[in-house]
Amino acid sequence: MKNQKIIQKLLDACITNKPSKFLPYLYFCRNVEIKSFSKWGYYRYLIYLLNTQLHGGEHKAVGKISIVVEPSPLEKLRGPAEKAYCFYDEVHTHMRMYILIEEQPNKIILDLFPF
Repeated sequence: MKNQKIIQKLLDACITNKPSKFLPYLYFCRNVEIKSFSKWGYYRYLIYLLNTQLHGGEHKAVGKISIVVEPSPLEKLRGPAEKAYCFYDEVHTHMRMYILIEEQPNKIILDLFPF
C-alpha cells in the first residue's frame, strides 16, 4: 500500500478522533513500522494522546484542527527523512501534539510525542 494513503488515514483518524479507522492499516500493512512501541502500544498511546491533547482533557484543542508538516525536532539524531506532522488548533500558539513519520521507499516508520 502507498505510504501517502497510510499517512492520510492516520491523520484523518486523529482529526476525527476515530483511531480505530487506522487500526487495519497499522496492523495489516507490512510497510508500517513503529519506532518506540509495539504496534499495540503505539495504538493505545495514540488513543491516550487524542483523548488528552486534541479531543478531551484540560488541554483540549479549540476550534478547527490543522496539520502542519515541519522538520523533526530530532532531525540531528534521526536524519532529514523524518518529518513532524504537527496538530494545531485555532487558539493555542503551540502545537497540541505531533506524530513523527519517516518515509522510506518501501515503508514508513511512526513515532508519537505529546508536545
